[in-house]
Amino acid sequence: GRKVHIGLGKALAGAGRLGLVVGNAAAAAKPPVARKRDHTTWSAEELARFLRAIEGKRLSAAFVLLATTGMRRGEALGLRWSDVDLEAGRLSIVQTITTVRDKMVITPPKTARSRRLVSLDPETVAALREHRRRQSEERLKAGEAWSGHGDFVFANEIGEPVHPSALSRL
Repeated sequence: GRKVHIGLGKALAGAGRLGLVVGNAAAAAKPPVARKRDHTTWSAEELARFLRAIEGKRLSAAFVLLATTGMRRGEALGLRWSDVDLEAGRLSIVQTITTVRDKMVITPPKTARSRRLVSLDPETVAALREHRRRQSEERLKAGEAWSGHGDFVFANEIGEPVHPSALSRL
């Protein structure tokens, strides 16, 4: 549809510059309207059922955080413990994890508004405290294999950041 129209328009424009065609018919044609995808969200009941189903899983706190704060996946995965103040019930978004050709890249948030403080409710604070406790146990088990850099809240079993697609698959 729309991409074909754009590609054809560029090809005909190039052919026009070379004198191969007299006019660009694609420029005169109305481009197809892009279809909007329906964005479905879960009801409160569906969300509660999902959170109960993943309770006790390694990264369940990530889903609690996403559900209660509206943070983006990359913002949650880029979160470091140094960005979290559980006593005050807040965190700072200062970096995100994105992917480029399936490789993880740590970047600052896209806009100044994306760099922000986020308040946490008591249930989310409790989930993060429990997550930190489990992560400390994993760190002790991993010993020397634990990745000492990064301080990521949501890390794999050896302290490396979680790949965004891995969280989505979970």
